[in-house]
Amino acid sequence: MKYRFLKRFLMLWAMAAQCTGTPSVAFELDIGKTYGMTVPGIARAIEAARRDFASRPNDTVVLNIAAGRYDLSREPIVGRGVINVSDIHPGDRGRLIIRGAGDGRTVLIFDKNAAWIYGTGVYHVSFVGLSMTASEYTISQGHVVSVVPGSVVLAIEDGFPSPGELFNSGKLSGRFLRRYTDSADDPHLVQDDNHQVAWSHAERISRNNWRVFLNDPEFKPHYRPGDFVCIKSKPNGSAYWFFGGNDITFDDVVWTQLALGVFRGGLSNIHIVNSSIARAAPIRGHVPCLSTPSGGPQIVGLPNAPTKGDVVENNTFVATGDDSVAYFYASGTIRNNRISDSFARCVLLVQSPGVQLLDNQLNRCPVLRR
Repeated sequence: MKYRFLKRFLMLWAMAAQCTGTPSVAFELDIGKTYGMTVPGIARAIEAARRDFASRPNDTVVLNIAAGRYDLSREPIVGRGVINVSDIHPGDRGRLIIRGAGDGRTVLIFDKNAAWIYGTGVYHVSFVGLSMTASEYTISQGHVVSVVPGSVVLAIEDGFPSPGELFNSGKLSGRFLRRYTDSADDPHLVQDDNHQVAWSHAERISRNNWRVFLNDPEFKPHYRPGDFVCIKSKPNGSAYWFFGGNDITFDDVVWTQLALGVFRGGLSNIHIVNSSIARAAPIRGHVPCLSTPSGGPQIVGLPNAPTKGDVVENNTFVATGDDSVAYFYASGTIRNNRISDSFARCVLLVQSPGVQLLDNQLNRCPVLRR
């Protein structure tokens, strides 16, 4: 149910305000109408929220983004991220809510190599009713033409990026091949004899045919001509990156082309609810086999100070390019999610014995605890 977590939070907030007898005064504005839906305009709106919290720390501040498509991919970024919510620290009953129109009506478009949302020292912030995507396709796919030790020749499907276009020279790793079923509208991860195959570089042979060179020049993968192969090369960007703080929520958010998000620095009480990681629109009738070249949310604590109260609930994550959900030294709940066809794991739990997995539907990708 859309905004269920947000509605529950506002109800509890109102009850608390009634009990204390000091109801908070909400501050609300439309970013586009007030400052313009640009990177500087968003920054000015967030700074207005900071000023409000300085004098009224228990306000609920709502920054609205109207329905529409907003291309932020070509604008210069000041600092570390396109949307920077660093040093947002309202009082215990205060909150910043950045809210779109939901139902895919508010679409934010970013550069795939940027940090879309960035924040250090972030407290009590929600992102609600937004769709986020990259300005260009981030994965590719094709059919095997031939295989020899050390390389695979692929015929790239029309309209999809070439391996050369995907290649990220800024990363030493993160480039892999893996087989999926050859379906135009719903490709699935092949289950048998289908390990990730690392590749190093590629060269065009003719038109859409590319020779992809493997990291191991002696390795010959068990591919046959006609096999359908997904190609990924991780970009530099992330959908969000947070360090330090407490209580961050994504509710009714859709990510395509990039969904990797990282919470570090002791952040607890993270909620990712009622959201989805989805494949992008088809190209010439062919749905991409992956939704992203990298994974989904990564919640990272410390060995001696695991994060607490983290909830990933009621989400649909399809065909992420790495682990769909990963907890490192964390605790909390992963509940009622539908996760399928991840390039790596549905769920990765590293030194996180306190995590509860409840009523999840996991298809063609495992849960790994280590």
